[in-house]
Amino acid sequence: MKMALSGAISSQCILSIKDCVHLLTSEIAELPGGYTKSGFPLMVFPDNQQLFKAQESDILLLLKYLISITPRTGPTLGFALLIDRKSSGWEELQQIFSRILTIFPAKIREVFLLYHYPAGKPRLGQLMDDYLLDFDIFHVSHVSELSHYIDAKHLPTSFAGTLHFDVEKWILIQELVDDFTIRSTKIAQHLSAFVKLLNQEDVFHLKNKHTMKEVTKRNRRRYNHLNNELDDLTEDGSILLHDIKKAGANLMQTTAIQLLIWQLENTWKYFTRTFKIQDHLYVQHVELEQFQTEFRDLKNKFCENERIIRKIIIRASNIDEIRSALKEFEVIYEALVVDVNKARKLEESGRNLMKQHQFTKPIIEPRVEEITLMCENQEDLFSEIREPLLVCYDVLEDTNTLRHWCKLAEELLRLKDTDDSIYQLETIEKLDKMSWDIRLSKENLDIAKRILPDSTIVKILEASEEYHAVLNEVMERKKQLEADAEKRGTTISAAKRKQYIMTELLQTEQKYVEDLQSVLFGYRDVLLDTEMLSQEGCQKIFSNLDEIERFHSTCVLPRLQDNEEIAKIFLDCSEVLKNLYCSYCQNMSNALKTISQIGESHPALVDCQQNLGHNLPLSSYLLKPVQRLTKYHLLLKDLQATSVNTMNTELDDCVAEILGVVRVVNDSLNQLEIKGLPDIILPLGSYITKGLFNVLVENKSQSQTLFRNKQQKRCVLLYENQMIFCKNAGCSLPGLSGSRTGSNFQTCLQTFNGTGNEYSFKFSLATDRLGMCSIVKGEEKKIELWLTGITDTYSLEAKTAKQKEEFAAELRKVLIAKREKGNERGGLSTLMRSKSLEENESAKSPVFNTGQQLQKRCSSMANIDDIASRHPQYRVISEYNSTSDRELRLQKGEVVELIKIGCSGWWYVRKVHGDQSEGWAPSTYLEKIDK
Repeated sequence: MKMALSGAISSQCILSIKDCVHLLTSEIAELPGGYTKSGFPLMVFPDNQQLFKAQESDILLLLKYLISITPRTGPTLGFALLIDRKSSGWEELQQIFSRILTIFPAKIREVFLLYHYPAGKPRLGQLMDDYLLDFDIFHVSHVSELSHYIDAKHLPTSFAGTLHFDVEKWILIQELVDDFTIRSTKIAQHLSAFVKLLNQEDVFHLKNKHTMKEVTKRNRRRYNHLNNELDDLTEDGSILLHDIKKAGANLMQTTAIQLLIWQLENTWKYFTRTFKIQDHLYVQHVELEQFQTEFRDLKNKFCENERIIRKIIIRASNIDEIRSALKEFEVIYEALVVDVNKARKLEESGRNLMKQHQFTKPIIEPRVEEITLMCENQEDLFSEIREPLLVCYDVLEDTNTLRHWCKLAEELLRLKDTDDSIYQLETIEKLDKMSWDIRLSKENLDIAKRILPDSTIVKILEASEEYHAVLNEVMERKKQLEADAEKRGTTISAAKRKQYIMTELLQTEQKYVEDLQSVLFGYRDVLLDTEMLSQEGCQKIFSNLDEIERFHSTCVLPRLQDNEEIAKIFLDCSEVLKNLYCSYCQNMSNALKTISQIGESHPALVDCQQNLGHNLPLSSYLLKPVQRLTKYHLLLKDLQATSVNTMNTELDDCVAEILGVVRVVNDSLNQLEIKGLPDIILPLGSYITKGLFNVLVENKSQSQTLFRNKQQKRCVLLYENQMIFCKNAGCSLPGLSGSRTGSNFQTCLQTFNGTGNEYSFKFSLATDRLGMCSIVKGEEKKIELWLTGITDTYSLEAKTAKQKEEFAAELRKVLIAKREKGNERGGLSTLMRSKSLEENESAKSPVFNTGQQLQKRCSSMANIDDIASRHPQYRVISEYNSTSDRELRLQKGEVVELIKIGCSGWWYVRKVHGDQSEGWAPSTYLEKIDK
């Protein structure tokens, strides 16, 4: 395994400028500074007697130094000499020429003789004959002729060039260049020696793995040391190059530095290639095998852990025994989590090995994935035992709360009806609030039955029955007290109840802000400071939690502390709450997924939890914002109930607004799985319904269809502001799902676990410009849609006529609501109008202008004078004000008969009752009456 140091530094600076500094000023030769047009370095000998006066040894010393510092970049070696003897005779020229050729210690490729030949006596050929030269000689009789062979910038000013030498400055700069050259030569020698060492070592003969590891460790240490030395030297070279250019260095000096840097970089590349070959072998024989061995040991350990966990049997009958069982379980958990930490380290080691050595990826990557799976499986096994224990603990704790509640309630019931009724009612209010925290559900009881003995379950059920019995008595007492108070003409202290609610709102807001701050400072900042998580990882977990904390601590909480009107606070803040919590909830699935990948039991997370004194893990605290939002609505409803003024419209608006915020945040969770949803169409508004349709887009004006002339199956998601057409990328979708009516905010948290469908966005239609026709001739399962001002028609075909009618009914409500909002703003809505009518409208009538227009319009309609020999009846679902004498004014609840179906959703109808007037009306205002 040998490597030639290609491009290595060949010229070693044996001579120092200090050895010949006195010769540089002697004018034996000019300082080097340029090249000929052929690319050879130029050496200039001026017209003086120094070559005769100087000792031959001094001349040789000077020439050797000048040659050693001259950078040669071309493919050929050699020098060009410029001999100036324009004031000398032929004999002297011959002597100088002979002396230079004898002494010059390098190959000569070109010679330029600056000499005035006597008229008619050229003797250049004589020189060539006398010396049998193997280089070219050029006779130059005047300095101006040198420009044919050498650029002016490479010639001294004494030869009609532009190159000016300040000898003292040149010497100072050259000392720096020489020093850099010496350092470069030394590191090149070190690299060469290291390569020789690598070539002599053979890892195959190092059968002792410990020896192989030590050798490779030593080599890597030396490799890194040389790498650092080279980086420092290269950086110094770049700085030196900048400085000498600024100081006025000539071309030779700057080129020398540039060439040295380039040679060092190439030398390092070749050296690294040689080193990597040997290191590759080491990785194969030691590190990879070590990883495999550790993986096998770890896998066996996890199998053993699984057997230990499955053998755990929990027996407990009361809350103390459950608490003790949880502590014992945590001890086992802490013991086994050591293996999880080892697995995480091995996983990280494997990823680093793959990153450094790509050839290990096919072997290590499956093992890394298996390690992750093993950790997750062990965590799941722990959860299967721990979660039921926690549920049992909650059930028993709730049972104790029930008993305490019943005790307080019985004390209340022992009071007479005539005792302080206000005190009794306030106590009942407190008991009512206590009952909010009781979570004794059937699901929890079913889980508890698998662990707790039957005797304990019987006691729990008895406590529950007692609670409900006492609760009924308390409610009866409350009704009686209120009735008695009304008879006596007294009022219940609504102000006191309001004060309790205000106090609770303020106290819980303070606690909420403290919880947010503890999560941000105690988890996020610590994980960032310890580099446990990157900035990107923290963003995945905590999302915009810092913005939520900042908003509540600087806006909501101070205003609550200043006793501002509650309704005004939440009306002012509703839009910000909506934006902040929508963004946060949409990221919740990413947050929980990231925590799951890290593991709740990761030492860093456990340390943070213990330092903060939290009983619950991080994932529970990340749900705080979701819980807080619903709490606002409950508290505001309670506050609304205490209002003496039944016309308190501002508080009513506040309750409605916060409910709207909860719904929008709820609906935003449905956007989580729409991939590729463009920001420009946001906000989508409230989610309404969805359906599966075959969709065809036709351009009536151009007689062409999109989607390659065939229908495409699309899932259509209807929102308040947009109708989204998607390709279903998740599980199968039923033909039509239910609408948002009765939806529960908490149930949407299922989306956090990835249980919702996934969709790929294709296109959307804005509902404020949308028109529809739900009756298409001969197509009972189709709906036609269009956008105002656009000629495309969208045909949606459902699987059944019932699915089509259900979807059309929801869409019709949305369009009517949009029209009514438009009317409130004073604008003319066009949601229900035909595109053709819109194009033909005039200033007199926004829909129809003249009888000719109506006749022309009717000529293009699908004429159905007698639909199946009878006229189907429809009920008007919203008031419609006609905009011309051809349209029919409709009142909500009226019944009409369908006479004709026009284009783009306009129907010709007759009123069944009253004057039986007829006219055109939008079909979206009509709902079919099923007989």
